[in-house]
Amino acid sequence: MSDSITVFANPYQRILLNQTARVPIIIGSNQDDGTLFQVGQTDLGGVLNSTFGSLVSVGQVRALYPGQTDTEIISNVIRETLFLW
Repeated sequence: MSDSITVFANPYQRILLNQTARVPIIIGSNQDDGTLFQVGQTDLGGVLNSTFGSLVSVGQVRALYPGQTDTEIISNVIRETLFLW
């Protein structure tokens, strides 16, 4: 909920108008952030379908992670969609 003190309804507009605080921030993630959320998930197709629907295929995603197992790919997909995006 916007209170115009700590939360603003138009943050992008405020950035464009230089109406934001100029303070340093740290942005990033850790290499294995997705590993905990992957535990017990081994069906790459199922994970991709529940995350992206029919937007990507298993083959397309496997090609992005050569040499990795489906379990490793699931962990990376979770990391990238939850923490990096």
